[in-house]
Amino acid sequence: MSVKKTEKDISGCEKMIIKNELQNLEKIKGLIFDIDGTITQWISVPEFLKEMLNEYDLLYSDEVLTQFFNALSQHELHVLTTGEVDSDIYGMYLENNISLLKENHISGIEFKNKMFAKEADNVKVEDHLPEEMKKLAASYSLYCYTNWFYKQAVMKLRKYDLEKYFHEIFAFENQYMKYSKMGFLSILSKLGLESSEVIHIGDSKCDIDVSQKAGIQAILMDYELNKQDLYSSASCIVSNFSDIRKVLKK
Repeated sequence: MSVKKTEKDISGCEKMIIKNELQNLEKIKGLIFDIDGTITQWISVPEFLKEMLNEYDLLYSDEVLTQFFNALSQHELHVLTTGEVDSDIYGMYLENNISLLKENHISGIEFKNKMFAKEADNVKVEDHLPEEMKKLAASYSLYCYTNWFYKQAVMKLRKYDLEKYFHEIFAFENQYMKYSKMGFLSILSKLGLESSEVIHIGDSKCDIDVSQKAGIQAILMDYELNKQDLYSSASCIVSNFSDIRKVLKK
């Protein structure tokens, strides 16, 4: 296992290539990126929720944050078990879980629509990421695969003029969710690529473990150095987006 230290980020956290066991890089033709937490990062979910609730003169609390994440989890389970994709259903889960919405007779669908309108404004990318993506696109075919709504994913990419670098964007409207290797195998089939010709870059268990079940090497993006539970299963671990090009050098 190789380890390489690099610069520090603005918070003073030391950035580094934590692990690099990628193999057969000369065969790699395509890179599949997760979006949330990998390309984009939330500025602050609590502040985002506080902003949304403020429109109704409601106060944010930690309980609201817990209820929000419960709604996300329940909606993902709904999509996974039924295959039904409708953002209004997500709105219903928000209403059923966030007690402030029910208590004040606020439509979860209305709340969801307001959230969706401002979602892209509440994410950031590393300063050097657009230039890094341009350089990666010069050497590889790039794709996105997200467990989120297609329109929302595209809005985030467009905010930073990144959409142009991707040949295709896969979301749960046009692909299996990333909880089964079938999603990755389906993408490989559509693209006419072998698992050995692709690397997946993501920040969660469904990115790392599931892609590797499909025979795809996986790079873990760990910006905050807090995903140690995934270190043993990742082929490579980086904490700075610019390190992706470094570990992919053939």
